[in-house]
Amino acid sequence: KEVIDWDLQLTRWADEYGLDEAFFAEHYTLGGGPSPAPVAMIAAASQMTKRIRRGAAAHLLPYHSPVALAHRMMWLDHMTDGRYTAGVAPGAYPSDARLFGTGKKNPQMMAEALDIIEAIWTRQGPFKIEGEFFSVDMPAYDDDIHGPHLKPHQPRIPVLMTGMQAKSPTLAEAGRRGYPPLSQGVHESALVQHWETYAAAAEAAGHTPDRADWRICRDVFVAETDDQARDLVLNGAMGNLWGKYNIPT
Repeated sequence: KEVIDWDLQLTRWADEYGLDEAFFAEHYTLGGGPSPAPVAMIAAASQMTKRIRRGAAAHLLPYHSPVALAHRMMWLDHMTDGRYTAGVAPGAYPSDARLFGTGKKNPQMMAEALDIIEAIWTRQGPFKIEGEFFSVDMPAYDDDIHGPHLKPHQPRIPVLMTGMQAKSPTLAEAGRRGYPPLSQGVHESALVQHWETYAAAAEAAGHTPDRADWRICRDVFVAETDDQARDLVLNGAMGNLWGKYNIPT
């Protein structure tokens, strides 16, 4: 509850201070960053902010039914009056993959799920997609039930794709689909390769990559003094995450 309240307070301040976007993560097994339900956080934030865009960074597609998630995303788009960004990712933490039993199939599952989500957002039924991991059988409109009817509020829901590895296959997938990239907190040498990887895939698919669309995530930790901030980071959850996972990655 303390984490939930603090994240929502930060979002209220961000809205008040004129920041443009607030994103909520999705993790299941990280004790230092508990956040299994960005959908719930975005919904809560929509009721206490006025102008800021809210999104997920990111919805971990292998761990959801894409049919259900596509509808939750559209519902959030209406709830936020079109100020919703659908960040997506395959999931970076092996402990999460173990929890859901996805093995090493997360990248393929993400791509397949995204095909279904895009179809639900943009196509009228009837249509059927049968994949290796997921499927959808969208019925035609029925006058008796007045549906299926739901479509996004925005003409096109913005989709970000997050990547972390220097030559991230997720960022390459973002380039192929024409989605803006979001780089997780990594060293500048990896960031250079992020852009090269993304831009090459985008241009090969006929898209024009624009650095103005590129989001880069950075950690900011504020305490009463610099020494206190450094101690809390290096000897806390953030230092543990960087030392054991982010830097080796």
